[in-house]
Amino acid sequence: MELTLPFKGSSIDTSELTASTNNVRVGKVFIGADGTEQIGTNPEITAQTVNLAANGRFDIPAGIHGGESRVNQSIPTFGEQTITPGAASTTVPTTGKLGTGDIIVLAVENLIPEYIKKGAVVGGVTGTFSAYIPM
Repeated sequence: MELTLPFKGSSIDTSELTASTNNVRVGKVFIGADGTEQIGTNPEITAQTVNLAANGRFDIPAGIHGGESRVNQSIPTFGEQTITPGAASTTVPTTGKLGTGDIIVLAVENLIPEYIKKGAVVGGVTGTFSAYIPM
């Protein structure tokens, strides 16, 4: 590559040269705005592949990037889940997964105050039943 520099009087006009050491590849020699030889310091970054965790972060390093870098991300998913309330607790395994459907909690039939002992709370419903039932 040939670079032509305009002459200003009897000297070379370098006033339009704007590159600085951090704009030029590391180790490459160039003429700076002050007319002196300088050596570039901008590092060359080789292509790389990064596997990113869910909500992970990858900081792109400063430099001149060559090749085709890639960032891969594979997040396990779970689809629609239906929960039927019962006496035991139920766990929907969602840790580290992305939900692709709704979580549906079925209603409890006949969950009305008249069927629940007076003062007891079941599923947010306070009971009103108060009678003696012999066994």
